[in-house]
Amino acid sequence: MTGSIAAPRLATLAGEFDRNPAYAGLADTLRLLIGDGRVDIDLRLPSERDLSVALAVSRTTVTRAYASLVETGYAVARQGSGTYTRVPGGRRQALDRTLTPHTGDDDVVDLSCAAPPAPLGIAAAYADAAADLPAYLGGHGYFPTGLPSLQEAIAATYDERGLATDPAQISVVPGAL
Repeated sequence: MTGSIAAPRLATLAGEFDRNPAYAGLADTLRLLIGDGRVDIDLRLPSERDLSVALAVSRTTVTRAYASLVETGYAVARQGSGTYTRVPGGRRQALDRTLTPHTGDDDVVDLSCAAPPAPLGIAAAYADAAADLPAYLGGHGYFPTGLPSLQEAIAATYDERGLATDPAQISVVPGAL
């Protein structure tokens, strides 16, 4: 095991989570933090008591959230030692078995692909995008110059920097266009 994370730090990372029910919201938030790398793999999570104090929730809430992580493969509980973060299938699941046959060495670094790991926050961004998807299912879903809401957000950033910009002046297109 490589280390641990302090309860106040994890509470800061978790921020405001859905508290209806709180254990499910906390478990979802912790899965996102582990999934996008803000909480490392093989890291010991804080004790249930410490995290419950840091988050101002009951110990039962943290216990159920940790149990949910274990059930979904995002943690492993070791009696007397604590709860450690994992990813479902382990680190080696994503390796290409043709280019990198399993050698039994779990410290192998896959250099067969020049793509970096997903950036921090990608899991939350993906979840947000999936939640917004139903709004676009009623039409064709194709916006040649970009989603209007994205055009507005980009124009607003230019406005904030002192350059008056109308969203119609913004085009967001794939690289080929």
